[in-house]
Amino acid sequence: MTFGKLHPVSLGICAGLLAAIAAFGAGLALWLFYTGKPLAAMMGAIYFTYTPSLLMSMIGAGAAGVGAFVVAFIGAEIYNRVLEYILDDEDTF
Repeated sequence: MTFGKLHPVSLGICAGLLAAIAAFGAGLALWLFYTGKPLAAMMGAIYFTYTPSLLMSMIGAGAAGVGAFVVAFIGAEIYNRVLEYILDDEDTF
């Protein structure tokens, strides 16, 4: 069975965009529907400087996007190197 390699940048961009959209949507929903309610107070207790706003939603989306890009990129690199090691090992038998 043959396995294809992953393209780390493409996977990172895809994962980063998905995470950024999800984080922005969650932050926007919190800002629009839950300002002044216990959920927003709980988020403020966990993250000391957090206040629900559009700017914080954008900052959170950017942070989530960058974080997901880095994790997906490193994961794809590890996958490719392990796959290369396994395929090289099969050729020696």
